[in-house]
Amino acid sequence: MFTFQFFTYFSSLFYVAFFLGRINGHPGQYVRIAGKWRLEECHPSGCLTDLFIQMAIIMILKQTISNVFEFTVPWFHRWLKRRQTQKLQRRCAHCYLKEDQMGGSGAELFIQFSFTTIFVAAFPLAPLLALINNIIEIRLDAIKMVTLERRMVPKKTNNI
Repeated sequence: MFTFQFFTYFSSLFYVAFFLGRINGHPGQYVRIAGKWRLEECHPSGCLTDLFIQMAIIMILKQTISNVFEFTVPWFHRWLKRRQTQKLQRRCAHCYLKEDQMGGSGAELFIQFSFTTIFVAAFPLAPLLALINNIIEIRLDAIKMVTLERRMVPKKTNNI
């Protein structure tokens, strides 16, 4: 899953940063596809502007949407469970098992760190946005762990 995320997030950025506008040809001798369509070029101000816009969208929207989903999905799941179960129903030990162990945070942090280090010249606000996102994510994870998840029920065992 990490490899898929890495390539989907970075493929457009690498294309804009390293390939867009490099193989167009020269005025009067443009490279054309099937003799009709010219290849895409950068904005007259340069490819750095296109890279800045893409980085801003990724750093702001991706992180905001992922934080919203990371918090609302467990809340909605708990709300549905409460609605479906009856109040007099006895809860069993397997009802308290955690379904999601908050996996994937390491991959998300690695991708975010890669965004901020590789393309910091194109988007200087990336480290600040990453810091703000990490602070918000720490608080949301704390709220989720305290209010939305249950502790495991202890079980007797004979040995370690």
